[in-house]
Amino acid sequence: MQNNKGFTLVETVVSLVLLSIIVLAFFNTYFSVKKYNNLSEKRRLSYQLCQDVLSQIDQNKVEINKGKFKYSSNELVKLMINKPEIYNFVDKLLIKTDPLYIQGKLIKNLFKIKLTVSWSGHTFSVNTIARGGGRDKE
Repeated sequence: MQNNKGFTLVETVVSLVLLSIIVLAFFNTYFSVKKYNNLSEKRRLSYQLCQDVLSQIDQNKVEINKGKFKYSSNELVKLMINKPEIYNFVDKLLIKTDPLYIQGKLIKNLFKIKLTVSWSGHTFSVNTIARGGGRDKE
């Protein structure tokens, strides 16, 4: 008669393999969620950066004219935004402005603005209309 009071080596190895598969699946899900949360946080900060820039434009602290303006993360200080160091992940901020025409008539000092934040192969854009300053350079 056999003694069935313990686990055999085969049973132990099989249970370890099954446990490893379950743990690996959990870690894969964990890292995917962590990556998605990181991307969501950067999108949120990108939106916040766009709001900060538009706020500075609205308060006439930053003058806008027609054209394209490019800023790297260490040039964001020029836009006089608060705490530019939280945007150190940004590769570039592109501000594209065009004059606003309604039914073919130029509306003075109003611009169509597209703000595009780029980082690590990702982009986030906001389109809006804002009051600008200075003369339209054509």
